[in-house]
Order: sequence, then C-alpha cells, then structure tokens
Amino acid sequence: MINFDTNNLIVVAYPPMAGGKFLINCLGLSPDAVFQDKIYAQKDLDNKLTCADKMQILRDKFTKTYKHWNDLGMGCWQLFGASTNQYEEYSGDMSIFTFNSMPDLLSNSNKLFFIVAHNPTELRAILKIWTNARVIAFTNCLPFINYRGGQNPNSDYWQRIKGPSWPDKAPKTLNELLEYPQFIIDNINQLFSTFYDKLVDSIERYPHDLTKTIFWDNNLYFSAEQTADGVETLYKKFNLSGFNREYILEYHKLWIDTLNRLK
Repeated sequence: MINFDTNNLIVVAYPPMAGGKFLINCLGLSPDAVFQDKIYAQKDLDNKLTCADKMQILRDKFTKTYKHWNDLGMGCWQLFGASTNQYEEYSGDMSIFTFNSMPDLLSNSNKLFFIVAHNPTELRAILKIWTNARVIAFTNCLPFINYRGGQNPNSDYWQRIKGPSWPDKAPKTLNELLEYPQFIIDNINQLFSTFYDKLVDSIERYPHDLTKTIFWDNNLYFSAEQTADGVETLYKKFNLSGFNREYILEYHKLWIDTLNRLK
C-alpha cells in the first residue's frame, strides 16, 4: 500500500526550462535517493547501483542526446507511471491514478524520490495527496530560462485567451504582466485568474510552508562551482550521503555544453 504520509517525496517546483531535472539527478546520484526512472529505481532499491554506476548512466544518456533535449529520458511518468495532470483531476477518487509499483515501494523505503511541479496549481494538487512531502522551490528563474532560449511556455495559452487588442507576446513574469495595459490585467483577473500560476515567478510567490520548503537560486547554474556548493548544501539538508563534487562538476559541464549545442 502506498504510504502517502511519507516525507521522503521531494516536490521540485520550477517553471519549464529552469533546470529542475538537472537538480533532481544531482540528488539522485546519492545512494540515499533514486533517479526518476522505474528500472533504475528498482536497481537502487535492490542495492545494485553504485554512485559510479549512476554517473555512468548520465554520461551514457548524454551520448544519445542528439537533436532535442528530452530530460535524458527520465521523469515523473517514467518513475510513477502517472502524470501530474492526474493530480489536478483528483477529487477524492484515487482510481484516476495509473501508478505503477514504484510509489508503493519507494514510499515505504528510506530512499528519497522526486516529483515535479511546474506551477503552483500542480504544487497544490500534489501536496493534497502527499501531505508530508517536502519542497524545493526555484527562485530567480528568468535569467537562466532566457539563457537557454526557446519559446515562452505561456505563448500557446496566451494565444488562446488573448483579446483582439492584446499584444501577441505573452508575459513571462508578474512584473512583465503589470506593464501591460490595465484593461488586460482586469480581463485576466476577471476571466483567466489561473494565468498567474503560469508565470515564471509564480512558484517563488506562492505562500510556502517554510518548515517543508527549501529554496534553490536558479542563478547558481551560471557557475559550476556555485552549483556544486548549492548541491552540497542540499545533501546536508536532506541528510544524503555520497556527495561527489567531481561528479557534479562533470555533470554540469555535460549539461551546459549540450544545452548550448542544441540551441
């Protein structure tokens, strides 16, 4: 039976393209945590993966990342067999979830495991189910997202809701939205209030339970050394063993080099 009261689930809350999966994998390198993949997680539970094995898995996945970034093929669906959309659809009927065996096994183990929330709506929905989960919330995300380039994640939704006199460009942050004409802000407040949850800085503005939330400054990613320092701090906060600075520095270089190649 799934132990929904576990505090070993970590919700990593960040907007798309802020690098949350990178941080999850950094923590997953510990022998006390698992990658977001059912097969690797099972091997971890069976004590068949060393830290060196995990680092080699990451290296191998980068050699297979060619034209598009795909989070190295790991994520919430690959670990749980369920998407975060199912959490938002939950209204008391657990049968909507398509969980595989991992939530049961991991929630009753001593391993940390991870799930992603891309906005406060998803975060609230997940915390209704996993009531004791802890949270890593990203802050100062916009500079790194802009560095990575790519489409504004709000663009498609903006095109669906915008009025004929609205600008084509979707705002990324609350400050950008507040620079738009007042009639647009009024329309959003009246008709599309959930749009605020889609803004890049929505997670950091969400009221957090500070006894459960740790904040990650996204600007650390601009320095490999500062990233390693930040990851080491998280290892200490979560009582994770096996921190390997050289692995984090190598992984950071592989990641940044690949992102730059794929721009």
